[in-house]
Amino acid sequence: MLDAQFDFPLRLTLLCSNGGLFMSRGVGTHPNRVIDSFELIYVRRGTLSIEEMGHPFTVGPEETLILWPHRAHGGTAPYPPDLKFYWVHFTLTGSGPDTGEPVLEVPQHAHVTRPEQMTNLFRHLLSEQELLVSGRFR
Repeated sequence: MLDAQFDFPLRLTLLCSNGGLFMSRGVGTHPNRVIDSFELIYVRRGTLSIEEMGHPFTVGPEETLILWPHRAHGGTAPYPPDLKFYWVHFTLTGSGPDTGEPVLEVPQHAHVTRPEQMTNLFRHLLSEQELLVSGRFR
């Protein structure tokens, strides 16, 4: 569970560093690593087998998983040939006095109730990222 504890007025800043669409060829596993940002994974097809700090996750179609910064994570099984998932690395900052009570709670592993909207958000993010990389962003 991602808990953010801030007093009102609440100000959260989400900064995306990079993202992509992974399409499996049925070879390899997710690399074992520790990163400095959150990673949001959204599986469109197939099943991703992954662990974070020894806790296994099986992420199926139309499910999300948030991996935490500074925690080791990696694949636990080979990529199936039908696996397709979006991913984005992001940081989250906030301001306001800490009250000790969660204001925002996001489950680490969840089912998406509006998958086409989630897909459209990732497509938009990747489109904007491409514009930035190509220098055509206004």
